Amino acid sequence: MSGSTMQSLEDLKRSISALHRSGDPIDDDDLDARIGLSPSAAEPRETLGDLLVTYGQHRLYRADLPYAVLRDLFRLLDLPAGATLLDLGSGYGRVAFYGYLLLGARVCGIELVRERVAEARRAQQRLGLSELDFRCGDAATADWPETSHYCVLNAFIPSVLPRVVDRLEEIARRRRIVIASVSTSNLAFDRLPWLEKTASAPTMFGSTMGLQVFASK
Repeated sequence: MSGSTMQSLEDLKRSISALHRSGDPIDDDDLDARIGLSPSAAEPRETLGDLLVTYGQHRLYRADLPYAVLRDLFRLLDLPAGATLLDLGSGYGRVAFYGYLLLGARVCGIELVRERVAEARRAQQRLGLSELDFRCGDAATADWPETSHYCVLNAFIPSVLPRVVDRLEEIARRRRIVIASVSTSNLAFDRLPWLEKTASAPTMFGSTMGLQVFASK
């Protein structure tokens, strides 16, 4: 982590707004530190093997997606005012913090690794962000809040993803939904006849695996 210090809520909002308008590189560790997140302190000794023993077959990478990807996400998603964004596999809550600090977005994050949820809640409490909701649980099977906007950002291995897709399809029968996706979930969503791609942006994953937005027909 860099030597940056935590910022006040208003300073953070100004910082995120400036980053969002720019095309400048974003130092992820620096922005984490200014928000008050310290992943290395929250989860210092866990290895991938430890996590697999504890939690089973899920994608358990420690790092959240880079903030540059989240900048593209909120440029493309067009989240309606007052809507809740459900982040499935929310890690340390970067989607939630970026979305709230930029737009005042209401975000619910569900994350399997309890240390990550605890760290997100610690930063949330420091900033006084009652609009954010961080839950500990298996995002594939946990209760989901009622919403129409979802993030599926590389949190599920291919054997688990179909369960998530089935739940999303059932919801889409009742109302139009919007899904932001990266990586292998793009391939699954792109094959579904009830979804259409509405926007995309190349990211660290390349054009096919990069950030894509789908909406139900």
